[in-house]
Amino acid sequence: MLTLVSMIKFLKYILPVVVFSFIWNSCNKSSNTATSGLVNVTVNFSFPQYAALNSVTGYVYIPQSPNGGVRGIILYRVSFDQFNAYERSCTYNTATECAPLVVDKTGAYIIDSCKNCGSQFLIQTGQVKQGPATIPLTQYKTSFDGNTTVTITN
Repeated sequence: MLTLVSMIKFLKYILPVVVFSFIWNSCNKSSNTATSGLVNVTVNFSFPQYAALNSVTGYVYIPQSPNGGVRGIILYRVSFDQFNAYERSCTYNTATECAPLVVDKTGAYIIDSCKNCGSQFLIQTGQVKQGPATIPLTQYKTSFDGNTTVTITN
């Protein structure tokens, strides 16, 4: 059984470690939880607004509300049966009020148009192409029915 004295000695050594760990993790910029919102969207690309998804490398913007992430979603068709869905929030400065991320004119990159950031991400993977961001885009789960419907969830 632990005595009060042995308990105080134990806390004397363990408490600083716990406090330091808490502070370190709260300041760590590797977390992108602020760029992940509630997602539960079904997209039927037989509808005209999603027709770009009929082609491989096609993409569309999914609005934020009601269940479209924090700032909306970019849905990209990687191959016949694979789709990637990315949050439209930059992972560098999640508190910024800049416009949502957009696909560049070439269709190869997703860019942050904020003058203080300018990060670029590869559209096929969401990986950082150019910083200051160092964390890939938040990617949501996709499920394709093999016909014309993709469901996006987290």
